[in-house]
Amino acid sequence: MVHENAQAPVTACDQELALFTDLYELTMLQAYFEEGMHDTAVFSLFVRRLPQRRNYLLACGLDSLLGQLEDLSFGQRDLDYLASLGSFSDRFLRWLD
Repeated sequence: MVHENAQAPVTACDQELALFTDLYELTMLQAYFEEGMHDTAVFSLFVRRLPQRRNYLLACGLDSLLGQLEDLSFGQRDLDYLASLGSFSDRFLRWLD
């Protein structure tokens, strides 16, 4: 159930969100791609250190975040930026498109 005061989630149409990911994840994705590994991959989300005087962490909005990840796509500006880094193959960048 959505609370009546809840704001609409940010969507990829609102902002270019694909490059908010860590470059490590993209380099790992390229390695899987080049090896022909197309099965589901699982990554963990964790916090190395909690803020001072905190002994727990509460994560909210994960369902919305997962929905965003399922629809994540790379725009042409994203792909141009990744190409400029020289770390990704043209074949992989075409696959991301």
